[in-house]
Amino acid sequence: MIECNFECLFQDLKFDFDVTIDQMPVKIDDDHWCPIRVDYKYDSAKEDTEALFLILSKYYALGGEFFDLMRTSKPKDVFEKFSDRFGTGKIKKDNDNWELIGLWPHIVDFGELCYSSSTEMEIGIVWRYFYAIPNNS
Repeated sequence: MIECNFECLFQDLKFDFDVTIDQMPVKIDDDHWCPIRVDYKYDSAKEDTEALFLILSKYYALGGEFFDLMRTSKPKDVFEKFSDRFGTGKIKKDNDNWELIGLWPHIVDFGELCYSSSTEMEIGIVWRYFYAIPNNS
């Protein structure tokens, strides 16, 4: 696991967390990149996670047309049709920085969501994206 900073922008919403990820962006072929799992650990009593949950709810409000097109079309065609409905992500780790274009949550793991013994929570999100740009400045 890699410790880094992950920022997500979606329309007028933004969140920024220190997280762990399973890998840096990896291109599979001309049309696909490997999804990235991001684990968010936070204390619900101290940290504001409203933007994260609002972003997730907006993505899932995209509807069936979007998800049908994702299954039957090339990634480029989907991105062109729905580009205003995707977010961007930034991974910052020392000098290995990436911008993820056309970002959306693929799998969300809320774990147990049990506040009875602690306010510390962990959410795992597998993010997919259309492409990534290295920004190693």
